[in-house]
Amino acid sequence: METDLSRFDRHSAPFTPRFSRSDVVLIVVFAGLVVLGTVLARFPIKMPGHSGVIWMALLVGAWNVLRKPGAVAIVGILSGVIGAVTGIGDKGALDTFFSYAAAGLGVEAVAVFAAPSAWSCALGGAAGNGLKFAAKSLLESWLGLRSGFLVLGWSGSLLGHALFGLAGGLLGYYGAELFRRSRFASPGARR
Repeated sequence: METDLSRFDRHSAPFTPRFSRSDVVLIVVFAGLVVLGTVLARFPIKMPGHSGVIWMALLVGAWNVLRKPGAVAIVGILSGVIGAVTGIGDKGALDTFFSYAAAGLGVEAVAVFAAPSAWSCALGGAAGNGLKFAAKSLLESWLGLRSGFLVLGWSGSLLGHALFGLAGGLLGYYGAELFRRSRFASPGARR
């Protein structure tokens, strides 16, 4: 009885993302930059979602530079782990992890259906920041925590998150395009 083992070949699965060493390094660098961007974005302007400009710029930049399925979701989850372990978040490790992971999954959801362009990256930024808002809202209401961004009401907070996410998505797209055209990008990245 002969069995065909070719289906178990590690190169035959088309849906499995393959990350090179340089991809893994870039994923870790982007995850660290997202956490660092959170620390740098702590200025008291009292506008809901303002940190999303930096977060979404970095997540959309990761999408535009890496261009591999699942890469942005991994960046979001890894930055959530880093943020939770280092205590960067404002409401505890669980809130930090879920908000970072939700932002990465929101950008990844758009990345699955669209190629990086200015509009799709802006939409990805808005989706990521909006999903971060939803994750924080649900978790904070479930745990009974006080939500500081509800001062303006739900619609004002969601609008702020969407607008800052759009701006961050555009910033990330154009920043990644400048990187691609630079002499620092690898020849494979210059498409």
